[in-house]
Amino acid sequence: MAELDDIAAQQVVPLTAAITSATTKVVKDAFRLTIAPEEEYVESATVIESLEFASYAVGGLAAAAETPTTGVRAESEVILPLSDSSGAVAESRQRIVLFGPGDVRGIDAQQILRRYPAPGTPDAEETALAHIEFDRPEVPWAFSAAKAADLLRPWVTLIVVEKAHARWLPATALLPLLEVPVDELPRLTDAHLWAHAQTARSGSVSLQTRLSPEYARVNLSRLVSPRVLKEETEYLAAVVPTTDVGARGGRGVSGGALSEAWTSGVGDTVVMPVYDSWEFRTGEDGDFATLALRLKGIAAPYEVGRRFIDASEPGRPLPSLTAGAPGGAQVLRCALYSPTPPPPEAEEAENASWPDEMTTELRRQLDLPAGVEGSEERDGVLPVVPILGPRIYAKLHRGDAVITGSDWFAELNLSPMHRIVAGLGTRVVQTDQEQLMQAAWAQLGDVERANRAIALAELAELLATRLHARLSTLEPSRLLQVAGPLASRVSVTAGRTVSAEIAASATPTTVLSGAFRRSIRPDGPVLRHAAAATRARIGGFVGAGASTRDFTRVYANPDGVAHLSAASIAELDPALVAPVLHVSAGAVPETLRRAGDAMAGGVFAHLADASAWRAPEPGFDAGAVVVERWGDVVLREPRSRAVAAVRDQRIAPLVAELATARAARGLSVVGTLEERAKTLNNSLLVRSGNAGGDVGVIRGGGIRRGGAIIRGNAIGGAVARVPLEGARAVRGAALARGVGGLRGVLDTSSLSRITTATTAEATATAFTRLAALATVPVTPVLDALQALGVDELRSAVTALLDPAGIAKIAPVTRRDTVRVDTLAAALDPRTTVRAALKGRLSLSAELAGKVFLPQRIRRIMAAPVFRRPMYEALHAYSPDWLIPGLSLLPDTDFVTVLATNSQFMEAFLVGLSDEMGRELLWRNYPTDQSGTYFRRFWDKDDDELGQQIHAFSKRPLGEHIQIGGDGGSEPRAVIVVKSDLVRRYPDVIIQAVKNHGTQAAPQFDGPETVIARQLFAAHLPPDVALVGVDLGLDEIDGDDWWITIAEHPTATRFDRPRDANIGAAPFYRPPGVTSAAEFAVDRLHEPVRVAFHATDLVVWED
Repeated sequence: MAELDDIAAQQVVPLTAAITSATTKVVKDAFRLTIAPEEEYVESATVIESLEFASYAVGGLAAAAETPTTGVRAESEVILPLSDSSGAVAESRQRIVLFGPGDVRGIDAQQILRRYPAPGTPDAEETALAHIEFDRPEVPWAFSAAKAADLLRPWVTLIVVEKAHARWLPATALLPLLEVPVDELPRLTDAHLWAHAQTARSGSVSLQTRLSPEYARVNLSRLVSPRVLKEETEYLAAVVPTTDVGARGGRGVSGGALSEAWTSGVGDTVVMPVYDSWEFRTGEDGDFATLALRLKGIAAPYEVGRRFIDASEPGRPLPSLTAGAPGGAQVLRCALYSPTPPPPEAEEAENASWPDEMTTELRRQLDLPAGVEGSEERDGVLPVVPILGPRIYAKLHRGDAVITGSDWFAELNLSPMHRIVAGLGTRVVQTDQEQLMQAAWAQLGDVERANRAIALAELAELLATRLHARLSTLEPSRLLQVAGPLASRVSVTAGRTVSAEIAASATPTTVLSGAFRRSIRPDGPVLRHAAAATRARIGGFVGAGASTRDFTRVYANPDGVAHLSAASIAELDPALVAPVLHVSAGAVPETLRRAGDAMAGGVFAHLADASAWRAPEPGFDAGAVVVERWGDVVLREPRSRAVAAVRDQRIAPLVAELATARAARGLSVVGTLEERAKTLNNSLLVRSGNAGGDVGVIRGGGIRRGGAIIRGNAIGGAVARVPLEGARAVRGAALARGVGGLRGVLDTSSLSRITTATTAEATATAFTRLAALATVPVTPVLDALQALGVDELRSAVTALLDPAGIAKIAPVTRRDTVRVDTLAAALDPRTTVRAALKGRLSLSAELAGKVFLPQRIRRIMAAPVFRRPMYEALHAYSPDWLIPGLSLLPDTDFVTVLATNSQFMEAFLVGLSDEMGRELLWRNYPTDQSGTYFRRFWDKDDDELGQQIHAFSKRPLGEHIQIGGDGGSEPRAVIVVKSDLVRRYPDVIIQAVKNHGTQAAPQFDGPETVIARQLFAAHLPPDVALVGVDLGLDEIDGDDWWITIAEHPTATRFDRPRDANIGAAPFYRPPGVTSAAEFAVDRLHEPVRVAFHATDLVVWED
């Protein structure tokens, strides 16, 4: 048995398209923790359109497995080098028995990325080969129980049988059992051809690296069925074992061998366990290329996209127009319309509008209800019945009850065509009202609960304000006594209630009692005979504040005295105080006043004053101080060797980090730290036995397939070749732990030995990898300390007193004291009620500004937003209002170009929001009806209504639209494809491409290719595709632009040859192909593309 290091040393050149036999190749193992920096996965450098295939890939201990001489499981020998603290070395050898095909009882469903044809497909192409893809590249060979060789048979294969010939047996075994005739199964001697691994190119990175977990996003494995499919036939695809022992194990039967699970035999049947299965049906003859060639390019007739409206009889209260009067027949352009100019008989109706007299009468009728209600309101007489008139759309959004101006608001409400479109929005909301309201309630969240709390707060504020108006006139000391019952719930000092302040002071708690308040009232028995000045000074002899006893803790004086008030200083006897202060009697008042001012805010504030400290030395570096002190500690040698072994693992990353820290540059201790880091790095490698070798994974040879493949935006239903989320994105995340999940043992697999021959760059890399093993990095702390400026040091008192201990001392913030004279403001209901309410609500700053108004608290108004592109709702309501006349064209497979209509889009979206506001109000939803609930017409990702309706600028109707989110409001070209091609291939790519060749030989590929930006893509079931591009109609009508329709390239597929080249055999085996990689390249499907000259699809008026 070869050692793993020997296996990992094998090197071969990847296969090319010219070679004829498979070879082996070594790649990094799935359990390898590190990868060379130059080979790390870089998404931008990976070319997913350029594929490379490998005939097989095995990993882990299977890379060192040998084919068993007896039994059905392979074995690998693991050699583990050992060393102890005395320097003695040894090795441990252990033969490991690996799982074989008979031990597998299922495949994790998360490993399956894609099945082709997709399960349930009703019309799959009969020219394609069915296949299934797995996440990990080594899945098909993981349990093959054989030594990696040129022809490695996978332990599973994919069979495809006609559903009528297969029979499911009762589920009595571990796996589902399928009984099929042997002649429906391919020969297992060729099974190695039907499995391969795949990855994408990435610069000069080797194939072995690109098949490793580092490149999990772009590698996979695949099983392909050689079954030749027939038209209009139902098939069953199943993943089954290829060995006899695997088939027995899946059935729950013991025994078996590594021989083939079935052999050829006419009339025989076999029962196979199934790991995964799905069904599909092939369609009639016709693949993508066949259907694409049926397409015809046509110019849409004038009638497409237009509705012809009789506007001569609008109904009461408007008068009727006489027959033949101007404006009686009008044309309504729908969401998409033909750019073909109107014929002579339709020219007048194309841009017709009502006469001025009719429009003036409509305006009068619209304004009438507001005028009547306004006059009755002024007269004080309420109307007996509501005053109703024609509907004014967006009245609440605009904030006008009458029609004003000549902008979008007037256009929308005075034009009968625009009113019809807005009315369509009303009908759509009414049709979908239940689903819309369900979605609106789901968005409401806790708004209802918040509004109930706001309503109660409004009531509390209203009642309490009346009481507070009388209390606020009292003096602070008297107010404190009156508010005594609230003392336990009111704070005048941050963090402490009035009750707590009094309880902690020398002031008796009885001062807040009603009896004491009555006894010292100004007209009471105690103060009745005192002088007026004395009564006025009651409670004003001491000042409140907060002072400190040391530099790190804030204390409150027991009696709350911070300094003497001016009144109390005036009452003192200067002759008694002067000896204590060592000043003259005349200087006592000024000395006490200055002392009180100096200590305002406490000792801590005094010490933080920059003028109270001497500036530190200019070169002071707190980070360097910490490095020196920590360096002294970590460089001490322990007395016990046993302790050293454990201590080294703890401090080695810290030593490496200190040695490379910016704060350590220029210090004398750096050299000692570097030498110590080298010693610890090498000692850890000796103790762990890491020889720096790779545990190899033998991969099959690869064939590189180059060439550009067209890319584009899918209309819908595209299946990504390489999914970027799910199980693949987290592979290998658990590998950061030590062997067996042990904690406290450093994972040294990333370390490398540092010798005298090691370059400075390599040494720095080794230090970085060692420092990365630290549980808690110290570099951020050192960087922060080093960046600390002198001004910050002045304010950070604790840092000046003890720089090395700054991380131990929690910063103490100064607490401002709310004095008793602010008690009235603290009791104001507009403060207390709102503060209590704010504590219960979590509002954004913008919303809080709308709720907490100076005059009152306003309830929250909700505006649900519906992200659905509303063309879908309009098409479901009536397709003839979206693109009328499209279904009347004689051709069933065609390509044409239509134009967008921004006025239709804006009027429709405004009508939707207007009606939705009414529906919300009717359902008792908290709304002011001014929300913009619908903002998207075509695009499902971006809002096309550039502003909310209430913020519309006074521009014409349609100019607030950004087609596709940022495409402007001018008419844009829309490519329309109607064909079975769209129904069978919903992920078809439709583009407008600029030709950089000649008209006879157009060229669409290369770096100079210009592709029109896609604004939106829509699918109208069952067979219509719409793609809007950022081109005006005059632009796309130029000679350079072509419309291309291409097969989506991201879903890798494999084709069999045409019927004439495969004979009558039910299974296809390409002649001369000896490896799976060669087969994959030989049958890789090349996407098909057809092109139409855009000028042939547009009739544009000069």
